[in-house]
Amino acid sequence: MTNGVLWMEIVIVAGFVGLCPYTRKQILNAVGLDDYLVLFYPIYDAFVSTSSHSGLGRKSADIGDPHIYVTAAKYEIFSQVAGIMAIGVGKLAVGSLLLRIVRNKIQIIII
Repeated sequence: MTNGVLWMEIVIVAGFVGLCPYTRKQILNAVGLDDYLVLFYPIYDAFVSTSSHSGLGRKSADIGDPHIYVTAAKYEIFSQVAGIMAIGVGKLAVGSLLLRIVRNKIQIIII
């Protein structure tokens, strides 16, 4: 169920987020750093998928093999780190977008 919800969100978001770089490249012909930072988010989803296939959300007794349980926990921790980093990457993307729009020197320094 975790994978189903996660990948449905990814499909919906990819549709909207994919339109932004497409529009910038095809119509405006101006691709920036913020367009490439969006590519970071599927890393989190890959870790969650790997973890759930290894047994995320199940008890150790239900899985049976301790090695598989440790693998699930390891990838779940990796996904948490990637999720926390995604917060910073999102802020960096917004900041670089604002730097493309703003022309005032004081505002550029503040951003």
